[in-house]
Amino acid sequence: MITSVHTKPEIGHTRQKQYRRLRQRIRTERQSLSVDDIRQSSRQICQSLAQLAQVKRANRIAYFHPNDGEIDLRLLPTVINADYFLPLISDAIRPWEPTRLFFQPETLDLHPNRYGIAEPRFNNRQVINPSLLDVVLFPLVGFDRKGNRLGMGKGYYDRTFSQVRRGWRSPYFIGIAYGFQECEDLVPAQWDIPLQAIVTDKEIINCG
Repeated sequence: MITSVHTKPEIGHTRQKQYRRLRQRIRTERQSLSVDDIRQSSRQICQSLAQLAQVKRANRIAYFHPNDGEIDLRLLPTVINADYFLPLISDAIRPWEPTRLFFQPETLDLHPNRYGIAEPRFNNRQVINPSLLDVVLFPLVGFDRKGNRLGMGKGYYDRTFSQVRRGWRSPYFIGIAYGFQECEDLVPAQWDIPLQAIVTDKEIINCG
């Protein structure tokens, strides 16, 4: 999630309005893609991911099922042998807790959450500690080359991994997007989780 780090309220409000417009423009362009466009771009991204050393040696990979015209990563398990995990939003499961993500093994028994995204049925015995994931693939609305990202604005990934990054073990964070989703110099908030790499249908970007 991208917000402003400026302390002046009027600057922060202006930037939030800019990001809302930017988010809507990118989503509209993404939603206009044809099935063939999505399939071709998704295949290219999965092939590129399979070339990354961090992905090739990963045992536990968290990814996502597509929604809103996003890249379709469901080909990835056919090219990289690993255990795959899907995120579940915590809202409907534990509404008394701050919104964040749980991760469970991918199964055939998926159902749409309140955003229409496919996720497993919650099973507390199958939830994995996020710090034990080797690679986490982030869905993006926008990104810049420094690893800053523009998400849907809910902050699920930031809340989930803010504590993990301070621990002894942290996953490798990779953003997934189409090339046209690149933005100029996004301004991160202090709590935003930066990406270490971004993979698009055009290139692999190492963010350091």
